[in-house]
Amino acid sequence: MAKAALVVGGSGYLGQHLTRALIGGGWRVSVTYRSNEDAARAARAAGAAAVRCDVATDEGASAAAAEAERVGAAVVINCAALSQPRKCQEDPQAARAANSPARLLRALAAVEGATPVFVHISTDQVYKGDRAVWAVGDATEPVNAYGETKLAAEDDVREAAPPGGAVVLRSSIIYGPEAPLASVGRPLFVQFVEGALRKGEPTSFFDDEWRCPVYVGDFARAIEAIAGARGVARGGFEVYNFGGPERLSRVDMARAVARACALSEAAIVEASAATVDRGVASPPDISMDSRPTEEALGFSMARFEDALRQHVFVGGGA
Repeated sequence: MAKAALVVGGSGYLGQHLTRALIGGGWRVSVTYRSNEDAARAARAAGAAAVRCDVATDEGASAAAAEAERVGAAVVINCAALSQPRKCQEDPQAARAANSPARLLRALAAVEGATPVFVHISTDQVYKGDRAVWAVGDATEPVNAYGETKLAAEDDVREAAPPGGAVVLRSSIIYGPEAPLASVGRPLFVQFVEGALRKGEPTSFFDDEWRCPVYVGDFARAIEAIAGARGVARGGFEVYNFGGPERLSRVDMARAVARACALSEAAIVEASAATVDRGVASPPDISMDSRPTEEALGFSMARFEDALRQHVFVGGGA
């Protein structure tokens, strides 16, 4: 029988890509979603089961755990989150509730005989960002409520890791093709860049904030490794940085998009992050060392421009 997975937050950008990739890899997939009925219908059409619930509530967490039990999930992937830093800053309590998997972990623990691996998607914003290239063992000092609530969520996973084990992936900015099932209702960075460059409108990009952008397709490869023969975190708890192999500024990323799409770089305007009031502090340099992750999972993360050419803007884009 095919392996089964439960994707919590399956209507979001990452959740949709995981759903499609895992189904394509022969998995039986169930997803939970809170409100995006278009994504749920598309997931069902693609072959997944879809359960409407809010895992930030006891009732919703119980419904998700029941679905994991029904399908015999080998892995539960928690993509559910409030991931907009400004919204988290405006309402830290709501952010804590949305970003904590504590209820879901308790509900899974109550399912007799269930031993799925729990994979929790965290963020690079748990790091302070006052220098380059952070390692998992470095001090975590978030500068905003988003990072604080995601770090607290990691503690929730550590304290209640299920018997099957738990893995936390500290993700950098995620890029890739458009959401495959339904709109996620927000602009995607590399697609925004392409659109701006095609219009030739001068657009500012930060030259003093650095990230390690990660290709969305690498998450499905990670799930295969975590739940598969490599046995990552069998019965234990592991934290991994999950970023691409390059330390890039937004200007670097914009120029890579221009090259991948054979567009002029003339519209790219270099600017400091200090010129924009985003209503929330942003860590300047949260580039990460993900080489231990690659070694543990058994594959190399995609390079930014290579993935743009091969998977996002195939043939030079639109």
